[in-house]
Amino acid sequence: MDSVPAALKRSEVELTYLINRASTLPRHYTLHKFWADFAGEFQHFIAELEPYKHRPSFLVLEEAAQELDRVARQLSPELEDYRLSLCRAYDIPAAPVAGLGPVEDTGVPLTN
Repeated sequence: MDSVPAALKRSEVELTYLINRASTLPRHYTLHKFWADFAGEFQHFIAELEPYKHRPSFLVLEEAAQELDRVARQLSPELEDYRLSLCRAYDIPAAPVAGLGPVEDTGVPLTN
C-alpha cells in the first residue's frame, strides 16, 4: 500500500468506508460531503486491499458477519411479531416501522 497517500493512511475512517465499499454516507455524517465528492477517487485503492481479504483473520470476520446477518434476519420478524402481540395485549395501536412496510396481523392471540 505504498501508493496510498499519507493522509489516507492516517485515516482509519476513510479506509473503513473503502473496505466496506460505502458509496454514500448519511447526510448527518461529518464526512458526508467529502465522501460524496471524492469517494470515486479512492476506488482504485480497493485492488490494493484485496490480498488482505484472504488472511485468516479476515475470513473469520467474514464468517461472523454472515452469521450475524443470518441471525438478524431471523430475529427481526420474531421481534416484530412480539411487538405486535404487545400492542394487542395492551391495546396500543401498532405504529408502522420504517423499512417493514405495512403492519400485518400475524394471528398471534392476545395474552391477557
